[in-house]
Amino acid sequence: MNSISRRTLLRCAQSLCALTLTAVTACSPLSDTASNPNTINILTYAGLFQDSYRQAVVDPFLEANPGYEVNLLSASGSSEMLANLRADGSSGQFDVVIMDTSVADTAIAEGRFAKLSADGIPNLDNVIDRAVNASGYGPALTFDSIVLMYNPVELGFTPDSWNSLWDDRATQIALPSPPSLMAIGWIAIMADVMGVDYKQDVGTVLDRMAELRPRVSTFDPSPEQYTLVQSGAASISIGWNARARSYASESGGALAVANTEGSIFQTNTINITESSSNAEAAQLFTNYALDAQTQSRFSQLMPYAPSVEGVTLPPEVESVILRADSPDAIPFDWPWLTAQVRDQWGADWRSEVVGG
Repeated sequence: MNSISRRTLLRCAQSLCALTLTAVTACSPLSDTASNPNTINILTYAGLFQDSYRQAVVDPFLEANPGYEVNLLSASGSSEMLANLRADGSSGQFDVVIMDTSVADTAIAEGRFAKLSADGIPNLDNVIDRAVNASGYGPALTFDSIVLMYNPVELGFTPDSWNSLWDDRATQIALPSPPSLMAIGWIAIMADVMGVDYKQDVGTVLDRMAELRPRVSTFDPSPEQYTLVQSGAASISIGWNARARSYASESGGALAVANTEGSIFQTNTINITESSSNAEAAQLFTNYALDAQTQSRFSQLMPYAPSVEGVTLPPEVESVILRADSPDAIPFDWPWLTAQVRDQWGADWRSEVVGG
């Protein structure tokens, strides 16, 4: 069994600390940003994303804009971010929020985000069509995708398809469950692989997934499946491409990412809160985040697909991301899912896939 690297353990500890900090900031005031118009409070994902974003985006922003201060706050996921925004109300503790588009839609419906304009954020004009919010709210910041990842030693063969999960040699499978967006997205991927319309017949897909139950070691990976696969506690799982590739690059071959038929997008948006105490500073940062050089720098550190025109990436990065115009991109209607069936899919998964 492979050992977990010190760096992986450190990331786990950092994530736990970040969660504790987030819980505190949701309940107690941050420093009075209204008294300092050059302070920007950014809420985003804990752990690897937070560390990488600080290095590739926040630190260079501060170097380019002396006199500004950035508080990079974090949460375990977009749902927790939304809970923090709700707890904050209109007090203006948060200025910029980086979260998944499906949860951002809920925040928009609740009036928590402001509409944006190229007058204050010129780089909005460089956002690719797929990244534009049709109603004028924050655009996509990054695109991620779902991948199949595995431990070469523990699995014993090289998977080359999503169907490889049904190979009898695939044991010790770790699968996240809804409400995880990854699990929801994987349902849509398998519907495409099976030639099924996910809007009409998701039951057929869940029936096939239920066949995996005897070989699934956990439907609730803890720690995250990346760590389980790298350590050998699981042999194969699904994950987000950017994280899986980042962990794989440091795993010494203990974690690998398979080539499969295609995947769906997960979209992270960048928004400015309606209650922001420092909207002008927030616009300055958002404009910087949507700069082509900024996005190139971040994608090279953590392989997300960019959301703006003119981003040039090295071949070794370009080859492992799924761009918005890629023929391997599987169409998926996230707004439809959020508005109509997300809870039902989760209930059906628990009863048919997990519970049997």
